[in-house]
Amino acid sequence: MQHLTPGKGVALTTDILLTMSGLGLPMVYVSNFSLGHKLLKRNQEDTQRLIAQPRIMWPDAPESKVWTDFIEECITVSDGRIRAKPADFSHEIYRGSYGLKRAAIHLMVQAYIQARTLNRTRIEIEDVHRAYISSSYYSYRVDVEELERIAIQKNSKRDDLNCPFGSPIRSNVVQFVRKERDNRVAQAAFKGALTAEERETHKSLKLDTDMKAQKHQRPKRPSLGKPTNDDLGNAFSDYFGDKDDE
Repeated sequence: MQHLTPGKGVALTTDILLTMSGLGLPMVYVSNFSLGHKLLKRNQEDTQRLIAQPRIMWPDAPESKVWTDFIEECITVSDGRIRAKPADFSHEIYRGSYGLKRAAIHLMVQAYIQARTLNRTRIEIEDVHRAYISSSYYSYRVDVEELERIAIQKNSKRDDLNCPFGSPIRSNVVQFVRKERDNRVAQAAFKGALTAEERETHKSLKLDTDMKAQKHQRPKRPSLGKPTNDDLGNAFSDYFGDKDDE
């Protein structure tokens, strides 16, 4: 409905909705937050008819089955191009997209581009981090960080990201954002308290941990090489010599 009259207010949209409502038939329509704010500014007789019973569609919770299935499908269609552990990959994608599917897909694409710039064909967690701070993800990053700010501070000047009907139900998404913020603050405080020597030691320990976490590959067996005529003759003699002894 919000695309009917871009730049012309909400009058035409309201008229269409009121006409449909006047028919007496059950009616359901989908609106984004921007249109919701505009409808709330209409007269009370319009708002009571059009937005008296809103149903708010929140982002999927990070531990929900819907989000887990979404990530699993993305890993499946990647055809082995995602090397990170599914749980870690799901966590980082959610943190960088706020659970928004369009942002999540764009973040995965940019992560693959980051991997290719390093001559790799598979995505690792570090690629997701680089994709998040890349210029190609800038507009999404601005929205994600504003959504995190709204979840914590409960106020924003951006009507397109701020729910016009409030958030009466405590969301798992808000808990996730606050926990991530607390973790980042704790890590920043810990690193800020370290001396230069301690920071180098901490960095070396992290590198050792990352090396141990990498998947161990089985060493390839050395090639036997192409057998010579003498090798074939000796093998033939040994085989039939054993038969004769029997």
